[in-house]
Amino acid sequence: MKKLFVFLILVSVSVMGFTFQNQDDPPGRMRMQLMEKLNLNPDQLEKFKNFHYEHEKEMIDLQSEIEKNDLEIRKMMSESPDKDALIKLSNKNNELRGTIQNSRINLWFNIYEFLNADQRVIWTQHFAQMGHGRRFGDGSFGPMHKRMMDRGDRRAMTDER
Repeated sequence: MKKLFVFLILVSVSVMGFTFQNQDDPPGRMRMQLMEKLNLNPDQLEKFKNFHYEHEKEMIDLQSEIEKNDLEIRKMMSESPDKDALIKLSNKNNELRGTIQNSRINLWFNIYEFLNADQRVIWTQHFAQMGHGRRFGDGSFGPMHKRMMDRGDRRAMTDER
């Protein structure tokens, strides 16, 4: 019993550490740093913000639909599994994930198109360093994954967030 209590205390302290370690790291900090590096003029800044706003709205809708489908799949599995219906929902989710990936690529190019030559170099280098949490040809997740792992962010181990 004493060992269980000590274990629970250690787990609680660990969870609290992960929770509070990035309190000074506000959401969107990396985007703000990138915008500073790019040194966008007011027109570019407005376009940048508008493209991101529209992209985020689209992502909310798509991810919400995926979550609803996942919920429906769990419900079907617990009640009366129907193979055809499960395959249909699974295929729909895969299609939505493809749409999300295409939207990310479109966002990247929409922004790339209004940047000047120097800004384009910064833009492409930034994303080449990040690796987008995807595996590279050598099986690694890339430099961004390594930095996240070094700071203890275990979510970096999965492709989907």
